[in-house]
Amino acid sequence: MIPVETKSPPDRNARDIWQGAEKLLSDNFRSSTRFSRHIRLRVLRAFLNHLFSLVVAWSALGGLSARPVFAQSLAWDAMSKHYDARRGETNASFSFNLTNVSRAEVVIGAVRPSCGCTIVKLPTLPWRLAPGVISQVGVDVDLRDRRGLLQKTIAFDTSAGTNVITITVKFPEPDLREKNQLVAFTDRQAVFKGDCAKCHLDPAVGKKGGDLFKAICTICHESEHRATMVPDLGALKNPTDKAYWDHSVRLGKPGTFMPAFSKPFGGPLTEEEIASLVAYLVGRFPSARQAGPLPN
Repeated sequence: MIPVETKSPPDRNARDIWQGAEKLLSDNFRSSTRFSRHIRLRVLRAFLNHLFSLVVAWSALGGLSARPVFAQSLAWDAMSKHYDARRGETNASFSFNLTNVSRAEVVIGAVRPSCGCTIVKLPTLPWRLAPGVISQVGVDVDLRDRRGLLQKTIAFDTSAGTNVITITVKFPEPDLREKNQLVAFTDRQAVFKGDCAKCHLDPAVGKKGGDLFKAICTICHESEHRATMVPDLGALKNPTDKAYWDHSVRLGKPGTFMPAFSKPFGGPLTEEEIASLVAYLVGRFPSARQAGPLPN
């Protein structure tokens, strides 16, 4: 009879050792008195050898090569950057460096910031990055009317997958004036209540015309630290007349800090006081011949 050769695993000795280990286990685990420390070590050594043999065989059959390999084509100097904003800043700028570390061209087809206040500065899309190319992305963030911690993401859709970078901006804690502004923006009539009344209400008592204007209007409209939302009455872009000023003083302007000064609407002024203030405003701030639309 002609012997037939059978294909053995990559490690034939490991198979024999494992068979021996099985025999040792079956013969000796039944009797704890015979299962000495020496035998336990032999069994453990045989098991480890067999496990190694299985790994070698699996690799030889292509098991390891079948696993997916994920490669990062774009290398960024950082995936997240932080900035501590200073009081009064209206814009923050970031700069990110990126490198194509792959062997193929990477094409950036779209950029998706998470908010409209975030502007990404980069070449015209599609942006093609050859292998080894180092480039830069600029990011500008509008900080106006922001508080606390601001976090924004920017997604780059590329031919090698999507890359997402993150920017965070921390704002300083608001001072007392800023806290009062937040309260006033939520409730325009808050300036006539509590501690705010000391500056915005009490000085108006018994005054009319120009004295009334100086007492309760200049504190906001002519202040050295006038809020950006508060207009300079001497530089208004829209035409004004008596009706414009009367409407503004009497009803205020919703969505701003401007409160309603008329008593029926929660303000402190009488009809006589409003009329005197309006007459002063018309003479103090002359305007075009035709008045513009009334404020909302």
